[in-house]
Amino acid sequence: MRENDFAFAVGRVRVLETRLLDSGKFERMLEARDAEEVLRVLGETEYAQAFAAIKNQNDYEAVLDYERHRVYDLVRSMLSPEPKIADLYFLRYDLHNLKVLLKAEMTATTPEGLVDEGVFGPQRLQAMISGAGAGSSDGAGIVDYLATWIEQGRQAMLSGDPQEVDLALDGAFYRYAAATARKEKWDVLERYWIGLIDLTNALSTARCQRMATGVVFLRTALLESGNIPTHEFLKLYDQNAESAARFAENLVRFLELRGYKNLFAGKEALTSPAAFENAANSYLRQLIAEAGQAAVVGPEPIFAYLLAKENEIRKIRIIIVGKLNGIPREILRERL
Repeated sequence: MRENDFAFAVGRVRVLETRLLDSGKFERMLEARDAEEVLRVLGETEYAQAFAAIKNQNDYEAVLDYERHRVYDLVRSMLSPEPKIADLYFLRYDLHNLKVLLKAEMTATTPEGLVDEGVFGPQRLQAMISGAGAGSSDGAGIVDYLATWIEQGRQAMLSGDPQEVDLALDGAFYRYAAATARKEKWDVLERYWIGLIDLTNALSTARCQRMATGVVFLRTALLESGNIPTHEFLKLYDQNAESAARFAENLVRFLELRGYKNLFAGKEALTSPAAFENAANSYLRQLIAEAGQAAVVGPEPIFAYLLAKENEIRKIRIIIVGKLNGIPREILRERL
């Protein structure tokens, strides 16, 4: 990978970063009387072009979808010198579609909730599942890999449990992500994907401990290919199943000793799996953001902008949904 290939794109990203919503804009949206006022505040920002393109300007989902599609197309173009970086990230949407399609086949129902943001798209995936596209050579071998995923998903379907399909495909995707990041020697981006696996496993362990699901189920939920071996999470679960508070403390120490020292700003991140997930996502965004700020050229600033924009859209949605449901602003502020 030649970092200089990204010189122009990084310069463009530095301009785009100045258009990200700052704390003042979010505070105005939090203080807004209702969702309609939130949308008016949003219309004063870069989202104005989304409002101009949408017929029903009160359809906040259409506005946010438009902005997300626009940013995804932009990021793909800026990462074109190294398209595997974008492909690996957007492949998660293909993962979602594969789950939907296989489980629909399993239950003899119509697939619902398919999305278009992936590398392949629902129609091509459906063709692969039916066998029409399994031998396609475009995609530089990735289609063959997807064929393997489909076979693993079909094996999981034999259990009769849709959750087994999710677990099988999640494992296949993250193994591929880790192998690709390591093979390409992406440095910080490799740390992102490996960190995502480790923290997903930590979250799974916390959820299983909270729900007392047992170590057998946890073993099926853990992802391979992280820096922390899965047997260490299994051992952690066994040692701390008796106390949620004790488990939370040991989980912090466990992760800190394995390189995740700045994950928790305080113990509030351990009050629930959702709070832990937010802390983990913030940690990974910060990892990429710091690398993006330090890099003069390279893909890191572009990837950092992508994560920041996705987080921005997520926060906007939380505020609007909260306003529509009458959630007090202080609770919304905590959720952000």
